[in-house]
Amino acid sequence: MKAFRDIRRIFGCVLLSAIGAMVGCGPEKPAPVVNKYPTLPLKAVPDYLADTILQYTDMTGTEPYPVSGFGLVANLNGTGGSHAPTAVRDYIIKEIGRHRFDTYLGGGTEPDDVLNSKRFAIVRVDGFIPPGARAGGDWWTWFDVRVSALPGGDAVSLSDGDLYECDLKVGGANPLDPGSGNVALMGQAKGPVFINPAYALDDSTDTPAARSSRRSGVVLGGARALDDRPLILRLRAPERRMARAIESRIIEQFQSVIDDDLRNKKVASAQDEGMVYVYVPRAYGGDWSHFANLVKHLYMRGASPEFAALKAQQLADAAVTPDAPLEDISYAWEGLGKPALPALAPLMSSATPEVQFAATRAAAFIGDPAAVPVLLQIARASGNSFRVNAVQTLGQLPPTPMIDRLLRSLLDSDQALVRIEAYKVLARDEDGSIYSHVVQNGENQKFALDMVQCGGAPLVYASRQGVPRLAIFGTDTTLTLPVMFTAMDNRFSISSNPGNTDVTIFYAGSELEKPVQVTSGPQLSEIASRLAGEGPAGAPVLDFSYADVVALMQSMIDGQKVSGAGASQRQLASFVLQEPPAIQNAIDNAPLLGENGRPQTDAPTTQASSAGGGVIGMDSTDSTMK
Repeated sequence: MKAFRDIRRIFGCVLLSAIGAMVGCGPEKPAPVVNKYPTLPLKAVPDYLADTILQYTDMTGTEPYPVSGFGLVANLNGTGGSHAPTAVRDYIIKEIGRHRFDTYLGGGTEPDDVLNSKRFAIVRVDGFIPPGARAGGDWWTWFDVRVSALPGGDAVSLSDGDLYECDLKVGGANPLDPGSGNVALMGQAKGPVFINPAYALDDSTDTPAARSSRRSGVVLGGARALDDRPLILRLRAPERRMARAIESRIIEQFQSVIDDDLRNKKVASAQDEGMVYVYVPRAYGGDWSHFANLVKHLYMRGASPEFAALKAQQLADAAVTPDAPLEDISYAWEGLGKPALPALAPLMSSATPEVQFAATRAAAFIGDPAAVPVLLQIARASGNSFRVNAVQTLGQLPPTPMIDRLLRSLLDSDQALVRIEAYKVLARDEDGSIYSHVVQNGENQKFALDMVQCGGAPLVYASRQGVPRLAIFGTDTTLTLPVMFTAMDNRFSISSNPGNTDVTIFYAGSELEKPVQVTSGPQLSEIASRLAGEGPAGAPVLDFSYADVVALMQSMIDGQKVSGAGASQRQLASFVLQEPPAIQNAIDNAPLLGENGRPQTDAPTTQASSAGGGVIGMDSTDSTMK
C-alpha cells in the first residue's frame, strides 16, 4: 500500500511539473517571416498606363553581361609576341593541347615553339553577352569580342591575325588565375581580327593612338553565347499570386510566336513571389529591346476587344498632348492588338512627325497593311527625323514582296543612312536587287560581298559589327582609268596603262618570298575579290584580310580614284564605315582592359559630302520618341 502511495506521489509531481512547464512557456511563437525582397510602392504612371506590367515591376537583366578570357592569335606577319605572366603563359600552353591547336599548327609543333614565334600572340579577349541571348538548336546569339595584346607585352600589331577558339567566363581574364573566373563557361570566340582600317595599311605612324590601335581589334560576330539569358521582372510588391498572373499574361500574349524550346522552358516563368524570368522568342530575331518593351506595356486585364478599344482611344487622346510619352504609348497600342487600329488610323496622317511615327509603328506591328506605305512615306520625307526609324521598322516586319519592293525604292535615297538600312533588310531577305557572294581564299571565308543595284550616287559600305560585309552601291562603280594608286609605303599598287581596260595589282610584302602580281577588271567588286584571294585557277593570288580590303577601299575612295554612274553623270564614290555599337564603345573604354581604354586623340578622321569622295560619318541620326 505504501509503495502504491509513493508511486502516486511521484506521478503527481511529474504531472504538475509538466503542466507548470506548459503554463510557464505558453504556446510556441511562429517563426518570423523573412522577406527575400524589399516591398516598394507601385510605379507612378499616367492613368492610361495603369495596370500594366510596367507599373508592377522593374526589369533587370537588360545590361550587357561582361565575359572574358585569354586566347591565342595566329598568322601574324612577324608582329606577335607572347610575353605574359607565368600563369597566363601556362594556361595558354594547356589550351593549345586541350583545343587541339596542333591540328592548325601542323602536327608536332611544340607549344613553347609556338609561343616563341612572332607569328603568334597571347591576347586578352573581352565581350558582352547581349540581353536576352539564346543558345542551342538552329539559332544562336552571336556577338563581337575585342581582342587586345597584353599590357606590357611585346606584340606590336594584331593585323591579319586569327583568334583560335577561346573560352569566355565571368572574370575569365584574371592574370593571377586565368581561365578560372566563374565556373560556368558562358561563351566561346574565334575568328579573324578586324583592326581599325585607318592603321591596317600603316605600320609607320608612331603616335600613341596608332600603337594602341594596332595592338587591338575586334572579331566580328565571332563569339556565341552558350546558355539562354533571361530578362528578369522583379515585382515591386512581391506576392506569389501576382507573379503567377504576370507569367500567365505574358504566355497568353506571345502564344503564337513561342518556339519549340520555349514550350518546355516557357516564355515566362515565375521563380518565386518576387521574380519572373522572361525569355526572348526567336521570332524577334535577337531584338530583345522590342520584346522587352512590349512585355512591360501589356495590360494585366488582357486585351478583350471592348477593353482594348476603349484603352486605345484613351492612349490616342493622350498621344496628342504636349510632352506625351509616345514610346510608352506606342508599345501599349501594340500590345492591345487589332482592336486598337481604329484609334490609330487618324493619327497615321498626323502633321506631327513623332505622333505619326508612334501610331504607324504600332499599327505596322499589329499587322495593319495600311501602315506600310505610310512608313515608306516617312522614310522618303526629306527632313523627317524618323526616316531611318521608319526603314528599321519595315525591316522588323515579316518579309513580303510588297515590303521588299518598297525598300528597293529607298536604295536611291538622298540620305546614306536610309539607303544602308534598306540594303541591310534586302540583303537579309536575299532580294534580287542584291547579288551576294561569299569571298574566300580556298576554304577560308573572308567576307560577304554585296553588289547593290540602284540608280543613286555610288557608295561603298563596310560593316564592323556582326557578319563582315562589304556593299557596293551602283551598277557601274569602278576605278577611274587610267589609275595609279599606291599604299603600304609603295609595297602595294594598282595601275593601268592608257587605253587598257584592265588594271594590275602588285604587292611586295615582307612576309612573301616574292612579289605577287595579278590582273583585274576595273570594277570595284572584282578588285575586292582579287584582294581577298580569288582569281583564275593556277594564277597567283593575294590574301588580304577583311580589314585590309576595307582599308584599301577607303584609301582609294579618299584619293578620289573611284566613281560611278549617278543620276545624270558620273560621280565620285563615297565611303561609309559602320560606327561601332555602344557595346563596343563600352569594351574599348573599359578600365578592365588594363591600358586605360583606347586613346581618343591622334586618330585620323575624314569627312566628305555625299557629292565627293571620302568617308561619310556614321553618327546616329535616329530619333527617339519623347
